[in-house]
Amino acid sequence: MCSTRERLASTLRERRKELGLSLRRAAEHAQIGPSTLSRWEAGSSVPMVPELESLLKALYMSTEDIRRILVSIDAPRAMRAAQAAGLDFKVPTGGDLLRILRLRGQKTIPEVAEELGVSASSVSRWERSEIHPSADTLDFYVKSFGATEEETQAILTSGVGKIRITRPEYDPSKYQSQIDSISASLGTGGEVNTEFQLLSMQSNLWWDRDQSGAQGLLREVCAMYGRYLLGWLRFPEALRQTEMAIESGDPFDRAGLEALRVQGCCAALRGQVIRPHLGLYTLQTCLQRATDSSQITRVLINMSDLSMLAGRPTEAESYATRAVSMAEQEALATQNDAEAALLASQGRIEDLRSRNDGTIESSAFGFREILLMAPGQSIETSLKRYEELISAAHAKGQRWAVQQFEFAHRLSQSNVSLAA
Repeated sequence: MCSTRERLASTLRERRKELGLSLRRAAEHAQIGPSTLSRWEAGSSVPMVPELESLLKALYMSTEDIRRILVSIDAPRAMRAAQAAGLDFKVPTGGDLLRILRLRGQKTIPEVAEELGVSASSVSRWERSEIHPSADTLDFYVKSFGATEEETQAILTSGVGKIRITRPEYDPSKYQSQIDSISASLGTGGEVNTEFQLLSMQSNLWWDRDQSGAQGLLREVCAMYGRYLLGWLRFPEALRQTEMAIESGDPFDRAGLEALRVQGCCAALRGQVIRPHLGLYTLQTCLQRATDSSQITRVLINMSDLSMLAGRPTEAESYATRAVSMAEQEALATQNDAEAALLASQGRIEDLRSRNDGTIESSAFGFREILLMAPGQSIETSLKRYEELISAAHAKGQRWAVQQFEFAHRLSQSNVSLAA
């Protein structure tokens, strides 16, 4: 297998010959020395990123080819240059892996900086893949945040360059099976390494995106990644992922609609003031266009929840009733969420409480119980019950449930009637 240096040398040499340029003439166009270009074409040395950009333009390479070449170079500056050249998709890097490990460990950038004795800006630049961290730093991330074996291997070999993992032979059916498997787990926050799996699929599909069906699969992964990030309340990141899914294809196909659904929820929930109407408008578009049963059910559940936040219980009940009916008929994984939304729309707080048995699968009922607490009970009673639910989730290590309950508590305290 050719190395990156050998592939670059071959690309430069073949392109120059294709244009019928001598070494001297090509070098003059790029404002470099002929001997320098000769070494690059022989693979005995590698150009700096600014020099390479100059040469690629002198060789009349297309914007897409320039992006591809820059992305193939394992250096932070090359990655930044590729983004500046209008790269339509952010290629996952080792810096992304460092960030997801830190977030999993529930640490802030300043906290990690203090533990390592470095500045917060250094940690931020590692995670943005702008500079390479030391081997000791990589070791710290791996050991402190419980990286899996796969994650450890990827981090130690990637640094902050592109994620280096074993690329399987391109097989659309296997990718689709993996996408479906991850999708099924997202109702309860996903598995420990779900985010790593999503990043790995993005990385592999990026390199295979000229294969038949790969671009569509890549968009599905972006939309699903956005859904995962929405569940963990990482709204800005969710929006970035869904934008990639929408902008690179049909916004009203399966991947596009899922991305729009996530964006609608983000629009309603991401600010300090909750704005249900912003989300309902987008979700109504999704509902009109969606054809997949699971997707329709998720949209209906979202619309029910946002209608409740907007002070429209009758509409909320209508949406939830449709979601329950569809989920029951087709035995969908969203059935608990649909039933919880229906009970909430009917104000049945005691039934929500009885359905929450402390398992991660029943956290949908706890989430909506908390949403109903403030208007229906005294502040003291509401707070006591909220603390009971949080403590139980903490005791069982259900970080997903803890985060959801805390978010529900924030929503229940918001003045949503003004935000509507």
